[in-house]
Amino acid sequence: MERNPIRYVLARSRGIHGLALLLVILSLPVLWFLISVPRALVDDVFLGRSFPAGTDLAPFLRLALPLPWQLGGERVLFAGVELPRDLYFIAGAMLVGGLVIVRALLRVGLRLLSARLGPRLADDLRLALFRQLVGERAASDDVENAIASLGHRVAAVTPFLGRALVAPMLSIAEAAIPVLFVLTLNLWLGLALAAAGVLDALLVPARENEREEAGRRLAAGEREATQMARRAVDRLPAIRVHGTADREAGHFAERLTAVARKNRPSLRQLTWLGFVLRTLRDGMPVLMLILAGWFVMHGALTPGGLVAAVTAAFLVIRPVEALALWTRERHAAVETFDEIARSIGEMKSRARRHPEAPLPEGWRSLKAVHLSVFDPATSHRLSTVDLELPLPGHAALVTDGDGGGHILAAAIGGALDASAGEVLLDGVNLAHVPPAVRARRIALAGVTPILFDGTLRQNLLYGASLAEGDDTDRLLCDALRVAGIDDDAYALGLATSVDGQNAPKLAARVVEVRRAVRAELVAGGMEDLVDPFEPNRYNRHGTVAENILQGVPVGDTFHEEYLATNPFMRAVLEAEDLTRPLAEMGFAIAESLVEIFEGVPDGHPLFQRFAFFSAAERGLCADMVARRAERRRGAETGRDRDRQIALALRYVETRHRLGVLDAEMERRLVQARHTFARLLPSSLKPAITFYEPNEICTAASLSDNLLFGRIAYDVAGAEEKVHAVVRRVLTALALDDEVLRLGLSAHLSHGNERLQPVSPVLIDLARCLARQPELLLVDHVFEGLSVAEAAALMERLSTVMAGRGLIAVLPPGFDTSRFDRVVRFEGDKLLVEDPAEPGNTSVETVAVGNPAAAGSA
Repeated sequence: MERNPIRYVLARSRGIHGLALLLVILSLPVLWFLISVPRALVDDVFLGRSFPAGTDLAPFLRLALPLPWQLGGERVLFAGVELPRDLYFIAGAMLVGGLVIVRALLRVGLRLLSARLGPRLADDLRLALFRQLVGERAASDDVENAIASLGHRVAAVTPFLGRALVAPMLSIAEAAIPVLFVLTLNLWLGLALAAAGVLDALLVPARENEREEAGRRLAAGEREATQMARRAVDRLPAIRVHGTADREAGHFAERLTAVARKNRPSLRQLTWLGFVLRTLRDGMPVLMLILAGWFVMHGALTPGGLVAAVTAAFLVIRPVEALALWTRERHAAVETFDEIARSIGEMKSRARRHPEAPLPEGWRSLKAVHLSVFDPATSHRLSTVDLELPLPGHAALVTDGDGGGHILAAAIGGALDASAGEVLLDGVNLAHVPPAVRARRIALAGVTPILFDGTLRQNLLYGASLAEGDDTDRLLCDALRVAGIDDDAYALGLATSVDGQNAPKLAARVVEVRRAVRAELVAGGMEDLVDPFEPNRYNRHGTVAENILQGVPVGDTFHEEYLATNPFMRAVLEAEDLTRPLAEMGFAIAESLVEIFEGVPDGHPLFQRFAFFSAAERGLCADMVARRAERRRGAETGRDRDRQIALALRYVETRHRLGVLDAEMERRLVQARHTFARLLPSSLKPAITFYEPNEICTAASLSDNLLFGRIAYDVAGAEEKVHAVVRRVLTALALDDEVLRLGLSAHLSHGNERLQPVSPVLIDLARCLARQPELLLVDHVFEGLSVAEAAALMERLSTVMAGRGLIAVLPPGFDTSRFDRVVRFEGDKLLVEDPAEPGNTSVETVAVGNPAAAGSA
């Protein structure tokens, strides 16, 4: 890790700093002319030196290089443009204004480069830290140090990284040009300006250090005062009992005085520094004015030179202070880089370093030689284990609780490091194999199942070197089937929206499948199980809102949460004279629900039936009903009406059965549907996608597109029967794999409710299977499964890993007849069985938790 921030910045941004250097070089003549042109205006125009009597024209912008007579004297670079006196003044004034603008643009350009460069270099530094953090097994203190460096330490130096080289280049240039210009006017005048600038640069850091020290002292005083107050709070009961509040206050005042005396800054030094620095800074232009005036009086300087010298004095102050502050920032950055380098060094020093070894081909045996492993998560230890497993073969590690089988599998898979001994694969120590190489060929499933925000496909490809595509999707689908979660992925696919991008084959055949599903339902006498969407008919299994919209909202405009207060929806309800009827309907719903839920505790299963009515709304609805009961009509607010309409819009008669929706109201709601579609302005059309019989609704799920209706709530088992028909039709049309692929694009997260039926451990198993490892270790994958499910999963794993290595950690009592080798962990004994020869059983006494190994029986 580079400890010098300047070298770090230069090594990673040579191109950008080349551009910054170019901008600084361009600013040099601009600053030179910014001092030179006012001098020329004073001498040539105001005093008329270039316009003596009888002269009407003078050269504007004449450039000459003043050389000594030994070198040929003055060298004219540009003869200038002949201008009359008035135009000379106007051109000079315009040139000064233009130079100011150009200088500002150049400085802004440098500032933009610094602003872009700082975060980029900070991110590079964070990435290096992160790679070290995830690449090394470090102690918790080292990890905390690295995380702190990733956060506030890097953030503290980010501004400096952006201007580490730009700031000194610009400051030196902007301080040097005025001094050089004054030197060309008069040697002694230039030396005086240079001396004042150097003295200013020396005093600024001292002042800033004093300010920092004063801040640290104030912070220390604040901490001590806080601690004293906390101690007093701990003594409050005693203070009240003994009536010593005044005494405590007096003691607190004495302590405050002592703390203030101890942390009082050096007033003498602060006063001296402030006086000298302020005198120097304010006196620098005055000094130039006095000295230049003296030289003007004796004819050694022109009045224009006096103006230029004073201007240069003002221009020197800012870059000198900026350079001094940059020096302090550099010192702070060096300290931060030292801390970061120390943090990385500690992680590297504690990590075991071995020469990297490649894995051989055609594995024949896996050995544990005097292996000792400690698991910090369970505090269990596996000590001095000697074991050999033939490869390729299938072995079972039978263990109970958090016994040795789990630890041994974690050690082989790389989740735990051996504290002693080694794991050898055909003589190669697995500790010497790079983790990425080992993970590609040896997969450990179930020990560290993680899920992250992303699609199911992205979760399955975590750690795999596979590119997304048809072949990869086919491989992932096969892995899902082996892991036994293909049905869950299939359900995710049905619940995912479908369009021409994420599922082009399905999208092209949605209408065809929709008709086939309807025909299958009719043929099976189940047409009543799905109430289809029809333009002129109310869908009795859909909500009131769904019946009005007859489509799926896109975004929040027509979302159910905001629909009751949506201006356009309210306009439609007013046009159809439905505002008051829906409000009365909502009030009737609220009145019924308040009565139904009276005395029902929060979280009761009854809330699940009335999903549109939450426990949080119960109090609001009860207040609303109470206000109406007390006949306080004036107290009924617009918010009450909005809440009533919201309840009505979420109501489903066949599900909630409160008897508040009749045939006449259904007819009026269908009429409101037509009004909504007819009056919908073009600006709101992107906010909703309508259901059309012969088109796909891209905002709806695949299931809703295929059913094109709502499943009957009032028929027992309707959902299972309908979904079985849908899957049967998709299978007959050879589209079930496409649904599974669509499930791969479903978004998952650790808190996603749709993910709850899917076991993260089985997703981790599918993730490992997708890598097609040569050796698969499975642990914890059978937890939560029934005996039949676990046996079926084991059979699928045995089949797919035929000809490759498989090591499974199993609980006692599991059927191990299909394994070539069985290793049982029973207390401190390791029993190795060969199922092919039941009578041949060898027992090795292994010290699990005891470093001494016993004999064999």
